[in-house]
Amino acid sequence: MDPHFVIVTTGSAGDLFPFLKLAAGLQARRQQVTFVAPSLHEPMVRQAGLPFHGTCADPTVLEDPDLWHPRRG
Repeated sequence: MDPHFVIVTTGSAGDLFPFLKLAAGLQARRQQVTFVAPSLHEPMVRQAGLPFHGTCADPTVLEDPDLWHPRRG
């Protein structure tokens, strides 16, 4: 059975771009890749030709400081 790589990020576009490059490299090697990220990144991921599954439909959720707090997050 061939591996299926699932790349997950919850960050900004700065977090997204390195993973897109990684995914492109995997696809060039004929590996199956699926991307999981906030829905706001869907256009960029689909433009790269990758299957996409969205998370966190409301991007303002990522702006909540409690999300990033070491104990409350």
